[in-house]
Amino acid sequence: ACAESSLPNCCVSSLDFLISSVLKGAIAQRLVRKIDKKNNNYKGRTVISETFTMTDSLEKLISSGSDYQTIKAFLKNQEMIFLEDDAKSKILQGLTTLEEVQREIAIL
Repeated sequence: ACAESSLPNCCVSSLDFLISSVLKGAIAQRLVRKIDKKNNNYKGRTVISETFTMTDSLEKLISSGSDYQTIKAFLKNQEMIFLEDDAKSKILQGLTTLEEVQREIAIL
C-alpha cells in the first residue's frame, strides 16, 4: 500500500478522529533495480518512495470522514510526491526503467 492509501485502510467512521489525532505520518517505499548505463544490465538498487506528514488541515479532513479521493487530492495539492511521481523521476534520470517500476508497483 502507498503512504496516502494507508489512510483509508485505517480510517473507519468512528475511528477517524482517533487515527487522525495519533497518526504523525506515513512512508511507503519500494526497491527497484538500477540500470547500469555501460552495458544496459541491472546493477544495484534504488528506492522509490512517498512520505506524508500529518498537518492540522489533513487531520480535519480525516476526522470529518473525507473519502480517499478527497484526501489524495488534498495531498497532491500540498505537493506531496507520490510513488508514481518518484518513479517517473527516477526513470527520466536514467536510474531505472519503466519495466522495472511496473514490476514493483502497479502503475504507469
